[in-house]
Order: sequence, then structure tokens, then C-alpha cells
Amino acid sequence: MKYYIVDSTIKDSPTLTFDSIGQTTAYLKTMVQRKLNMTYEQYLTHLADLGHFGYDEREFYESLRDTFNSGVVRGDRLLRCSIYEASTTTKDGSD
Repeated sequence: MKYYIVDSTIKDSPTLTFDSIGQTTAYLKTMVQRKLNMTYEQYLTHLADLGHFGYDEREFYESLRDTFNSGVVRGDRLLRCSIYEASTTTKDGSD
């Protein structure tokens, strides 16, 4: 499965594609640095200050889902969705 991010933190950035959730999340960490001027660790601390605890990379991603355009590549189309949910869904659409 391929994943995508449209990097809104860089003007005229092309749509980026990745082969794994790990690669996608790693790039998202760089976007948070540019957009919010926070490191990954600072962002997690910020979330904890807001009352969110137990954050891992999935929760990090989910907290930014509405901020950045990301999802999966299906054929020649981009499907904006949770990359974690998409990775657990079979081809026929069932879990």
C-alpha cells in the first residue's frame, strides 16, 4: 500500500508518496516542526498539557489528520483517510 501527504508547509510542494506508515509518520514529524515550530517531543508535551496522555505515533498522526492532507494512494487517486485504518482494511473493504 502507498501513502501520501500534501505538504502544505512548503509552497508549491508536490504530493509526496511513501511505502510505509513509518516513512509517512517520519515525514509528518518534519511538517510539524515547520508548521508549529515544535519538535515531535515538544508537540507530544503540548498534547499532554491539553490533557491527552498515552500518545504514540498513531495518536500523533490522528491528532494531525484534520490539519494536513494525507491518506492512501488507490490507483491514480488520492483517498484522504486514516492511514492506520486503511492499513487494517482488506481489499473488499471489510476489516
